[in-house]
This record gives sequence, structure tokens and C-alpha cells, in this order.
Amino acid sequence: MKNVAFIYKKLYYIAMSREINEYIKIKKEFFASTYKFDGVKSSLHFHNVYEVYYLEKGKRDHLINGKNYTARVGNFILIPPGVPHQTNGTAFQRRLLHFTKDILRTVLSEDYINKMLELFENIIYFSNPEDKSLLQNFFNDAEKAYMQNNAESFVITIANIFNYIKSLPTQKQQDTSNELINKIVDYIQENACSINSLDEIASKFYINKFYLCHLFKKEKQTTIISFLQNIKIQKAAHLLLTTNDKISEICYKTGFNSEYYFSKCFSSVLGISPSKYRSQFRNR
Repeated sequence: MKNVAFIYKKLYYIAMSREINEYIKIKKEFFASTYKFDGVKSSLHFHNVYEVYYLEKGKRDHLINGKNYTARVGNFILIPPGVPHQTNGTAFQRRLLHFTKDILRTVLSEDYINKMLELFENIIYFSNPEDKSLLQNFFNDAEKAYMQNNAESFVITIANIFNYIKSLPTQKQQDTSNELINKIVDYIQENACSINSLDEIASKFYINKFYLCHLFKKEKQTTIISFLQNIKIQKAAHLLLTTNDKISEICYKTGFNSEYYFSKCFSSVLGISPSKYRSQFRNR
């Protein structure tokens, strides 16, 4: 069974890397895809685009910015740029859209865009089951526009989808994580750049380091080391785009002791080196 699980996981990452490479290679401003697979867990990651995730089949547990959410059939998950997230759960099928604010500007007014993107303040939305066919048509139109590299058609479809989401009643899902772990998550997000070891976190909350690791993995389905590293990389990515600091300076500002290790971690999370990340995304 372990070998089967390993094969499924490997196939998943191959498929996802193909999707990501296709996205980067063809259209850096927008992307649309349908994906289905048996239950696998994605890695914790973030990106510089807005993400619309719509679940058509199955059930998925999402870890988004340290908070837990459960998506069921018909749910929308909206993830802003720069927010660490990952999914885990049963066999599933989802529709995925990625887009930048700049691509929206090719068609929509700034005021309309800002009102549309306000919807990302609420992570999860629950659609009406009777609207399944309508939503499938929307996503099919987005994929068609993506394959034809038709930005105008893609943006119009995005606007239609968000007009639909805007009509849904707001239902905030409670985070059911352990209260202690939620406090630890908040502490990491505020102090990530100055945290040098897990002993510091364990000491802060008066618990054993090994129990800390066990409880965090149980609650968040990822290791505390991976979560801490992603927060540091998230902050480093922000500095790369918003300051003129040298990469070596950003490395030490975000709590890395080696520029080589920083570059290695950055590339493993975002699939691109810090220098290429800055040159590719800074103007956007």
C-alpha cells in the first residue's frame, strides 16, 4: 500500500509540475484548469496570483495562512496572493483559476476590480447545488479562453464568476484547530524572521519541543518547520518585490544564516531563484 501511495503522490507532483510549467511558459497573467485525482496532499506553497478553487467532487481540507478550512462539493475557496496554503483529503475533482490584478485591468475599471477583490477577505463560499451547470459553463469558458490565450474573454468570465459569488450569502467557517496551535501560528507569523529554533517556540509556550512538533503536524497536516520556513520565504518574497535590498541582506533579515540555504529553500517553495523571482515579478 505504501508503494501505491508513493506512486500516486509522484504522479500527482508530475501532473502539477506540468500544469505549473505550462502556466509559466504560456500565460503568466492568467491560468485555468480542471484536475482530478485520488486523495493526495499538496505541498505548502504560495504564489503571486489570485486563486479561485472550486470543488466539483470529493472533500478537501485546506490549510490557508495557518487556519483550517474544509471544502465540500460546490464550495469556492478564494486565496489571495502571497498566502501560504495546501490541501489534503479524499479523491477529488476541482476547477482552478489563477489571475493577476494587471490582467483584470485590461477590461475592468479599477473601482470594479477593487470591489471584486474584496471578496477574498472571506475565504470560503457555499454555492447553490442547483447552479452546478451554470458554474461548469463558466469554468469551461475560462479554460477555453486560457487555451486560446484570449485575455479579454477570460476576464469577462472571471467577472461573471465573481458576480455570482457576490450573490451568495456570506457564511464564515469556524477554524476548529487546537487553541494552543492557533496561538503558536499567530506567534510564528508575527516573529518568523527572529525565530532561530523550535526550542524558542516550545519555551515560549511552556511545552516540550517534540510534543510541539507532534501536535502541530496533527492539527495542520504539515510540519512546524515547513510552516515556519514558508512564512520566512513569504516575507522574503515581499521584500524582493518592494525594496532595493540586496538578496544577501534579505536573506539575513528573514532569519536565514546562509545565502546558499536561503536560495535553496526559496527555490524549493516557489520553483524559482530569488534573483529570477525579483526580475520576473517586480514590475507587476
